Amino acid sequence: MASTIQVDTIKDIGGNTMLESNGSGTITGLPASAVSSGTIATARLGSGTASSSTFLRGDQTYAEAGGGKIGQVLSATSTTTTSTSSTSYVDTGVTITITPSATSSKVLVSATILGISATSNTGAASFQLLQDSTKISETINVLYNITGQANVGVVLQALSSPSTTSAVTYKVQIKNREATAAVMNTANDSSNITVSEVLA
Repeated sequence: MASTIQVDTIKDIGGNTMLESNGSGTITGLPASAVSSGTIATARLGSGTASSSTFLRGDQTYAEAGGGKIGQVLSATSTTTTSTSSTSYVDTGVTITITPSATSSKVLVSATILGISATSNTGAASFQLLQDSTKISETINVLYNITGQANVGVVLQALSSPSTTSAVTYKVQIKNREATAAVMNTANDSSNITVSEVLA
């Protein structure tokens, strides 16, 4: 025949409360150090969904890791030699299009332009990086006072916030300081552009 012992409080010999029940199945007074073996179910550790893609926060809720994750990376290369005598910006063919997965995403853009030369020491190549039609980075007067210097390279970088889930185009344009030739991708060089979506 089964026996039952019912108590509200268990105290040690010194009169200190060791365990106490509220009568509704909850016991207080049991320290975590008393659990010396076995496994506590993840559902008992915090609220939310425990999984391999979540972590337990300080407020005892499960959540996915925050921003900074890379959603997608795209890259394009151009080997086309571009020569211009224009003092206004013209396209170089270094271009790429990305469609962000969320309006909160940022896009890290890096363009490397190689094989730059100028036919006049008073001329100088300038480059700008566009997000659609908006300038987001620029470097000016490369090779000023240095005639015929080839295989010089520049890097244009920017972290943009397109705030859209529609396609966004990034491209590099070139111009010269004066109406003489400025060239890129000489000597079989390759210029490239890479975009990385940074999730919020």
